[in-house]
Amino acid sequence: MLLTPSVLQTDANYCGRSWVAASDLKIRLVNRRYMLTQALVTLAILIIISTPPTLGQSNVTQPLQIQSTLPSYPLDHGNFTIRVGLIGFSNQSVRQDSLGSYLPHTLSPSIQTSQLNFGVAFYLNYSVSMFGDDANQSLRRFLASNIVVRAPPNYLTRQLGPDSMSYAVIQAKDVDYWIHANSNQLGIDPTSYTILVANVTGISNYDHYYEASYLPVDANYAQAPYLSTGAYFPVVNWMISWGGNSRAYFIDLSAGSRDPSHDYTFRTPAHIPIQYFSTYRRTNNDTLSEYIADYISEAVRNIILPDYFLFPPLLGTYRLDIFFFDDTERILDTNFVQFLNVSFLASAMRKLVPYANCVISVRFMHLATDKNLSDQMAHSLISSSKMIGYNYSPLIVNYYDARDLYYYLKTHLYDYVGQTSTNTTIPIFVFALKSAGRIVTPALESLNLATAKDPDGQPMDAAVLAFPELAIVSASERQLFDWGLGLSHAVTQAAGHMMGLSVGSAQTLANAQPSVMSLQGYAMDFSQFEADSIQRAHADFMLSFCREQISGVQSLYGDSIAAAQLHNATVAMNTGMESYGTLNFQSAVNNYAYCLSTLDQLFQQHVLWLTQQMNSLGGGTVLVSMDALREGRIELSRAVSARSQGDMSLSWAYLSRASVDENAAYIAEEGYSSSRQAYLLTGAIVGLCIGLGLDRLITRVAKRERDRSEVVSETPPAG
Repeated sequence: MLLTPSVLQTDANYCGRSWVAASDLKIRLVNRRYMLTQALVTLAILIIISTPPTLGQSNVTQPLQIQSTLPSYPLDHGNFTIRVGLIGFSNQSVRQDSLGSYLPHTLSPSIQTSQLNFGVAFYLNYSVSMFGDDANQSLRRFLASNIVVRAPPNYLTRQLGPDSMSYAVIQAKDVDYWIHANSNQLGIDPTSYTILVANVTGISNYDHYYEASYLPVDANYAQAPYLSTGAYFPVVNWMISWGGNSRAYFIDLSAGSRDPSHDYTFRTPAHIPIQYFSTYRRTNNDTLSEYIADYISEAVRNIILPDYFLFPPLLGTYRLDIFFFDDTERILDTNFVQFLNVSFLASAMRKLVPYANCVISVRFMHLATDKNLSDQMAHSLISSSKMIGYNYSPLIVNYYDARDLYYYLKTHLYDYVGQTSTNTTIPIFVFALKSAGRIVTPALESLNLATAKDPDGQPMDAAVLAFPELAIVSASERQLFDWGLGLSHAVTQAAGHMMGLSVGSAQTLANAQPSVMSLQGYAMDFSQFEADSIQRAHADFMLSFCREQISGVQSLYGDSIAAAQLHNATVAMNTGMESYGTLNFQSAVNNYAYCLSTLDQLFQQHVLWLTQQMNSLGGGTVLVSMDALREGRIELSRAVSARSQGDMSLSWAYLSRASVDENAAYIAEEGYSSSRQAYLLTGAIVGLCIGLGLDRLITRVAKRERDRSEVVSETPPAG
C-alpha cells in the first residue's frame, strides 16, 4: 500500500508549517523510492520472462537430407586374381601376354529371371604360368596309365547315332587325384581359383575323353524292369574338362573326338581338339591364343563367377515345403519315400548354406483329393496322344502347360504354405503323372525340345521348371516304375534354382562338374564353385549393408555411447573382408552377421536412449524445444518403422534426424533455464543497487531539508 500524507493544518504558525512541509516531503520521497524500486524489480522480471535464450547457429545442426536407397551397390572387388596354369604348351605356341589380353577383366553377374545386374563388379587379374616339362611328363604318364579303351556306351550313342570308333577313357575322379597329389608343384592354393589348361596330345592312339558315371539313388530303381537296358542308368558323361570338388578346374584341349558329328560333350559348335585345330580352323581366323582364351573365359564366366537364376535369398532358416501329388494311383503315403528321399536334399543344402538352418517338409496326397488343382491340370492339357513304346508298351502321352499351372499355384500359394511363416519358404510342387505325362513350358518349344531321349522317344529327364515364387517338378509313371528314375535329383535341382543357382546351357563346361545342376550328370550334391557363388552372393549383400549402416552410425549426432559397439562392428566387418579375400565365404558371412547384429543392438539401444531423453524433456517449455521434440518423435517413429520393413539405410537416416531434433530441444531447454536464472539474479542485484542508491539519496535530501528547517526556525520573523 502507498503512504498518504496527513491532513495539513493551514492555520498553523510558520514553524508548524515548516515541520509539516518537511514531513510531507519525506513521505513523498519514500513513497517515490518504493514505487521506483517496485517498478525496477517488475521490469527485471518482465525482461527475464520475455527474453528468449540466445541460440547461436553453431549450436543447432541443420536437418539431414534423407533419400530412400537400396544398399550401396555396386560393390567393387578389385584385384580378384585367377591363376591360369598351362601344361604342355610352349612360349613359341602361346604368348602369355597376348593370352591375358583376350580374357575378361571385368565381370558383373546378372539375375536371369529379371535381366538385372546383381550389383557386384569383379575386376579380374590373371596370373598366367607356363609349367615346364616335368609337370607335362608327370601328367602324361599319369593319364596314360589310367586309360581304358572301349566303345562309347549306348547311353551316349543313342543321342548321336551309331559310332564304330573306340575311345581312350579316363575317369574324371583320377584327375582330381592327380591335381591334389601335385598341388604344391602346381602352386594350387585353396584360397584362390585355378584353371589348368592342358595339351596332352599323343597319350593314346585313340581320341580320349574323361568320364563321370552315376548310379540311381532312389530305392524305386530296384524294381524297374528295364533298368538293365542301360537306357537311364548309369548316367554317363563324357567330357574334356572336370572340376568342382575343389577350387581348381581342369581343361584338356587335346581331349575330344576328331569327328565333329560324334562330339560327346554335346557342344554347339562341336569342340575341336587342339591337335586338329589347323584342320578345322575357324572362319574368323582365331589364333591359338584366342582358341585357348575362349575356353578359359567360359570357365570364368559360367563356373567361377556365374550368373544367378534368382536373387539368392538370405535368411537364418530356409523352409522347403514339398507338395507331392500322385496321379498314377500306384504311390502311397507309406512308400513315396522310395521315389523321394529328402536326406539327399538336406545334405546338399548343408553344403550350400552351412551357416543357416534348413527345415524340409513333405506332404503327400493323391491329385484327385485336391479337386481344384485336379481340375486345373485337366484345363492345362495341351495335347493327348497314344503310342506304342519300348517293348510294345501302350502309352498315353499327355502334355500339360506349366504356365497355366504356375498361374494357378501362384494365386493359391497361401492355401498350401500358409500366410504366417516368418522364414523363407521355398514351395516345390512335385507331380507323378499317369503313363507318359509331362509338364512342359513353353508349350510349342517343349514339344520339340532337343534333349536326350529314352527308348520310347520321350525326354529322359524329369521336368524341372523354376519360377520366382515356386518350382514345379514332374515325372511320368513310365519313368518312375519302368525305367527306375527317381525324384530326389530333380527336387534337389529345383531347390538349387530357388536358392539362386542357374544351369548352363547343354553346350557349356558348367556341365562338367559333380553337380546336381549339371544337365548331363546325375550328382546329388552342389559343386564347390556353386557353394562359393551362393555364399559369395550372401557375403556381398551383407557387406553392402554393413558399410552402409556403419556410415549411418557415424552420422548420429552427439552419440558417445556407440563408440565401443561401433568399433566391434567395424572390426567384424574388416575381418569378414579379409576372409572374403581368401575365399572363406562362410567365415565372411559369419563375421558380417556379427557386425549386423551388433549394429542392430546399437540401433535399438539408441532408440531407447532417445525415447528416454525425449520423455524427460516432456513437451518442452519454449517454442523452439516444442517444435524440435514434436519432429524428433515423428522421426524416431519413422526410423523404427523403416527398420521393421528392412530399409536399414533409411532407418539410420531417420534416427540421425531424431538425434538432431532431440539435441536441439535439449539445448533450447538448457539455454532457457540458464538464462532465466541469470536474468533473475541480475534483476535482483539491479533492484537492490537502485534501492540502496535511492535510500542514500533520500537520506541526504532529508538531512538537507532538516538543516534548512533548523535555520528557518532560528531566524525571527520580520516585525
